Amino acid sequence: MAQKNVNFGLGFGERLNEVRIKSGLDMAKFAERLGVSKGAISNYIHGRRIPDAYFLYKLCQEFDINPEWLLFGKGEPVSRREEISLEDYEFIPCLSEISFCESPKYAIDTSLLIKAWYPFRRDWLRKILPPRNLEERVRDLFLYPVKDDGMIPTLNPQELVLVDGNLEKRKDPEPGRIYLVRGDVKIYVFRKLVLIKEGLKGGEAILIYIGDKPDYPPSELKISREEILEYIIGEALWVGREIKKGGR
Repeated sequence: MAQKNVNFGLGFGERLNEVRIKSGLDMAKFAERLGVSKGAISNYIHGRRIPDAYFLYKLCQEFDINPEWLLFGKGEPVSRREEISLEDYEFIPCLSEISFCESPKYAIDTSLLIKAWYPFRRDWLRKILPPRNLEERVRDLFLYPVKDDGMIPTLNPQELVLVDGNLEKRKDPEPGRIYLVRGDVKIYVFRKLVLIKEGLKGGEAILIYIGDKPDYPPSELKISREEILEYIIGEALWVGREIKKGGR
């Protein structure tokens, strides 16, 4: 379900309307060709709702639209099929908040709270994800904004970070890597995991993580081993550059 009243990419509605006008179709015929209602197109153009990934895919495919121009206003509107194919891209959702699925438990729900969709080239994703089962693993990816200054200079406020929310990776987090974590209150921030203590009385574990900002105090969180998926939300992979172990 799309989120209401969001700013889906600066100028996206204008570019969508430009595609509609250049198609020579009226609003009803344009909507019919894309498999949505006339009202849905109007909502997308005026920013009242955001389209889902399938609509973006269909729009680009039907009218030979360059997805980077459509979402970001970069490059030429019409894709050159010998250079750009929509099949070369995966659309990754950007989340405004974190929500969990009921099943499987603590999987990240990427169907709600979406601010926008961003295209990533499949050949690039293969470099940072296991090459096998790429389509399945891509479903674990989402973008999330940096909401505090605790990771300066590695991550800066408002930067979008590509996060891998794969359940198996979250069950066994690796010290030295940066994760999106839940604090002792339900605030989600990026921090570097430095230590996991286990084998404590009652099956407890202690997570210790720090920021990169000089003199930023470490956080220590005592939880049960079963709760780790509620606190380790996903590994930070990319923020305009690949994030390597140690945050550099």
